[in-house]
Amino acid sequence: MFGCNQSLLILGTIIFGLKLIAEVIMGSLIFYHLRVVQLPPSYTGCIPFNIQPWAWMFWIPKVIYHTAMFVIILVKLVREMRDANPTPRMMVLLLRDSATYYITITFSGIPTDSYHDILHHELPNAGENAAF
Repeated sequence: MFGCNQSLLILGTIIFGLKLIAEVIMGSLIFYHLRVVQLPPSYTGCIPFNIQPWAWMFWIPKVIYHTAMFVIILVKLVREMRDANPTPRMMVLLLRDSATYYITITFSGIPTDSYHDILHHELPNAGENAAF
């Protein structure tokens, strides 16, 4: 799709590596401080507490990575649309699916994480936090 562009490959690899490192560090810190309360024996699961107030930031590296990939694909789409040669059907499908994936991941993850953060700070022992 990008003609084996090595600089683009290096850029994507660096961005992905930084995202991965940030997620591992943040996830490790979140889970290190996380504690759970066991439910009575008649139930399975637990209720997490002591969730760090900054845990909502876990999605930021993902959004940065997906935004960078989306911008690269959007640039390719614009170039393909300006090209006089007709774009192959497979390329159109790949570009459309990439855009749909980005929009879905971005706008479904942010409200979910924001809701959990609000719920955690207002109702720290709420039953909605229970994991079954």
